[in-house]
Amino acid sequence: MSEANTCTCPVCNREVNPTNGLTGDEQIIDGIIKLYKELQAKRECPNCPRCGLDRMARRNALSRQLDIDVCPECGADEAVRAASGDTLPVSEWWIVREVYRLREHT
Repeated sequence: MSEANTCTCPVCNREVNPTNGLTGDEQIIDGIIKLYKELQAKRECPNCPRCGLDRMARRNALSRQLDIDVCPECGADEAVRAASGDTLPVSEWWIVREVYRLREHT
C-alpha cells in the first residue's frame, strides 16, 4: 500500500487506503463510499457519510443517490431535494471532502 494513498479515517482513526490505487475522481469517490459502507456494516463508523454528524439512528435512511445508509435528517433532505430536482453532489458529502482533505496533507 502506497503511503501517499493512505490516510487516517476521520471517525475511527484507522489507517485506510480509500483509493485502492484508483486515480480518477469518480473512481476514488466510489472507493471511498464502498469503504465507508463496509465500515457501517461493521458498525465501526457512527457518523453519517453525508453530513458527518454522529446521528445515525437505529433506523437510518437509504440514500436516494447511493447504496449507503445516511442519517434520518439527510434522508429527509435528500427526499426534499429529489422532489425539486436539486441533489447534493456526492463530492460535497462529508466523508468524500474529509478523505480528500486528508490526502492533501499526506
